[in-house]
Amino acid sequence: MDGAAMLNVEVDGDHHLDRRGQQRRNDLARDEILGNLGWQVLREPAWRCHDAPDAAADEIRSAYERLPAFSREQSADPQGV
Repeated sequence: MDGAAMLNVEVDGDHHLDRRGQQRRNDLARDEILGNLGWQVLREPAWRCHDAPDAAADEIRSAYERLPAFSREQSADPQGV
């Protein structure tokens, strides 16, 4: 998908809040790699997906709508037809 932006939604549970921050550092490193490959990374806390699913869905939808139009057209029709 050259030139397309893609959305990666990560749902982070409590293990992402470790005291030493190791998981957070790993997440940031992976986010950077994915960003360099054209992915937009959105992190949602698991509690929000559980306690406020409509708010989480709205945030995901908003992030998707901010992607370039070309990307949305590509994801709607993966064959590009």
